[in-house]
Amino acid sequence: MKARKTGSGTRDLIRPDLLQLAGYTAVDPVERLVKDGDTGQPGIESRPPVKLDANENPYGPSPRVLRAIAGSSALHVYPDAEQQNLRTALGDYVGLGAEHIVVGNGSDDILDLITRLILEPGDRVINCTPTFGMYKFVTEVSGGVLVEVPRNDHYGLDLDAIEKSIDDRTKIVFIASPNNPSGGSTPLADVQRLLDAGLEIVSAIHPQAMIDSPAHIGKGVILEMGISIHPGAS
Repeated sequence: MKARKTGSGTRDLIRPDLLQLAGYTAVDPVERLVKDGDTGQPGIESRPPVKLDANENPYGPSPRVLRAIAGSSALHVYPDAEQQNLRTALGDYVGLGAEHIVVGNGSDDILDLITRLILEPGDRVINCTPTFGMYKFVTEVSGGVLVEVPRNDHYGLDLDAIEKSIDDRTKIVFIASPNNPSGGSTPLADVQRLLDAGLEIVSAIHPQAMIDSPAHIGKGVILEMGISIHPGAS
């Protein structure tokens, strides 16, 4: 066992590649945006702002969700780590077996799981910019190499440029649909073209209309809260 240098700090224990990463810049929460005369925190005005910068639901949680939370007697214990009831219910809703459903604590959790599961150091990930900033972060944390392919003038995918960027170490193409921040959707035909180009994995977050019609979703597409592996994947 190699001993640490005397006087070395916690920073010396951190992976050197992680020390070189730029941190992920999250959006400001509402309480940081509202002026607070007591604390002097920066803000825009005293009334609650309308936030449009994080793809958030502006209507709040469903009253049925609030009633379920208020009526729960098990919030003090760990939840089911395999989310069996939830995955079964989601599977019944979309017409898939529960084994095809993966549930996470928001999309960031799923993206982190995807990259840690699939990427080996040096594997390449294609990122279609401008897009969701977390794709870059999770790729680099997992030791992947980010390949940025700019979108076209209409903020759609530049499929020719993506295909030219694919090599034998390309594992993932991240596609946000609707895209953040431009808001445009990606046709499933575009996703299928990338699969036909030989990619093993395409990660895509698609609008609810596509999730409601799983029969039209090709194999190899990783939907938000769901994973399907292309037949060519090992």
